[in-house]
Amino acid sequence: MSAANGLDASRLPGGEAVARIRADTSHGASWLAREAARALAEASSSGDGDDSTRLRQSQALGQALAQVRPSMAAIANTVAHIWWAGVAQASVAAAQLAALRAEALAVDAHWGAAVVGMTQWARGAVEGPVYTLSRSGSVEGTLSTLARERSARDPLRVIVSESRPGGEGVALAQALAAAGAQVTLAADSACATLIDEAALVIVGADSVRADGSVVNKIGTHTLALVAHAAGKPVYALAEWLKVTPPAYPLVIEQGAPQELLAEPISGVTLHTAIFDITPASLITRIVMETGPVEAGALAQMADVAQRAYQALMHPL
Repeated sequence: MSAANGLDASRLPGGEAVARIRADTSHGASWLAREAARALAEASSSGDGDDSTRLRQSQALGQALAQVRPSMAAIANTVAHIWWAGVAQASVAAAQLAALRAEALAVDAHWGAAVVGMTQWARGAVEGPVYTLSRSGSVEGTLSTLARERSARDPLRVIVSESRPGGEGVALAQALAAAGAQVTLAADSACATLIDEAALVIVGADSVRADGSVVNKIGTHTLALVAHAAGKPVYALAEWLKVTPPAYPLVIEQGAPQELLAEPISGVTLHTAIFDITPASLITRIVMETGPVEAGALAQMADVAQRAYQALMHPL
């Protein structure tokens, strides 16, 4: 993939991460954003040429990473934030490269620690069975911690939709069971049947729009509609780096046709979207590292993300 400045990012230091992130269908946006941060750290500390050349190469890699998974704004926001922080801290290329690396390592560590704040919120909010789907790293980390903290006499109960296409819910169910949770794995279409057994719904988010809507694995909108009809609250766990710049294109990625149909059928068109959009009206609250956030805070985060994204995409 060529970046906006014409450089082939796949040939740059850290460039193999572009293809790796593009092909990864088993991990969520948080996990892949950390991969992007590590790739940018590598690019800023290695490579050929003088400091100015390496800085342009780092930007090219950041631009390519920002566009590789358009439904996962967390990746674009992560590299844009790293770039913006790095170039703003210094005016000399060598110092900018050092600042880029330091910020990339700090953001990588931030992603790893973000679940701590979400878990603190969950300790007070989760008082009954949880319904979830897909395999959000934030949700997995939060619920696994709760499960380990509970005693065997009072295990955390979680209902997990299998999350087709892809079936990532199966891996989540296995991880939560290993942590001590009492898990029910169900077909996605069973959510209306099982929702009354849940006290609340907790989902992840691959992107959070400035209006509070959430882009997540397909089926999230359906589960939220069912929960809303049943009077169950719906919470989306999302780090602040998932809040999307207003100018960032809303693109719903498509999956492989084979996930639905092994062989084509004449006259049959496949709907292969792997993400959907859940409107803000169906989300009780978005929970970030510091806890639940208000709509005004989301708008401010979106504005910051916008400036960082513009800085990344603007030629040096």
